[in-house]
Amino acid sequence: MEDPTKVVSGAPVPDPRLDRERHRALQEYVQRMAAAERQRSTFPVEAVFSDGDPATEIAALADRSGVGLIVMTTHGRGGLERLWLGSTADRLVRSVHVPVLLVKPQEQGAGPARLDRVVVALARRSEDERVLGALMDVTEPLRAIYHLIHVVVSRLPVPAVDLGVPPVPDELAALAAAGENEEVQLARQYLEGIAATLRERGLEATSEVLRDGSVARAITDYAARTGANLIALATRGLGPVQRFLVGSVADKVMRSAHTSVLVCPPGS
Repeated sequence: MEDPTKVVSGAPVPDPRLDRERHRALQEYVQRMAAAERQRSTFPVEAVFSDGDPATEIAALADRSGVGLIVMTTHGRGGLERLWLGSTADRLVRSVHVPVLLVKPQEQGAGPARLDRVVVALARRSEDERVLGALMDVTEPLRAIYHLIHVVVSRLPVPAVDLGVPPVPDELAALAAAGENEEVQLARQYLEGIAATLRERGLEATSEVLRDGSVARAITDYAARTGANLIALATRGLGPVQRFLVGSVADKVMRSAHTSVLVCPPGS
């Protein structure tokens, strides 16, 4: 068969016939996936094929359809650091108003992704309700184990020998320690109250307050230590389009996590 790719001055030129073949193959793939899902799902399944920028098309479809959750896989089995900025997932979570479940790719033959050991990062703010609501919709039928955490950013002074500056006065250090300890106690009470509610529903839940200089690092390190396969957290709204800043806690977690991540944006 004649090669449908045309070459002019060493550069490939798009061929309409090749594009049609590619579109037909992709449509057949989507239809096969939908048919397989209909066999195992109790929910209606619709196959949709769109042309255009993936993030833009997915966001528009979610808005038109009124869906409650977007699920997509991410490239790479490790952290997303090198592939994240500017990716479809990156742009999508910044623009939609529904939770997005970013599923870590599985090793060949490993079977479906497991989402039954969950680290729930709570901020003691109103957005915590978004996280818990979306999380229950996804994981409660799986009888997941929930690890509720809150990270207190340590304000205790670093020893002067590490900084090469005069030591912090003892009274200031004592004030910082007292304030941090009070925050830890309040956070423990808050988390344990939520954990108790989950236990009343027959779910397994633990709670722990972490101290760290970096919230994102504390979350991902804790997920690794506990063998979690899902991290759930909320993003904070910053405007009608830019849902969170590059460098924010949510952004850092999504770029560095080695687990699936459930992101709950404002309005979800």
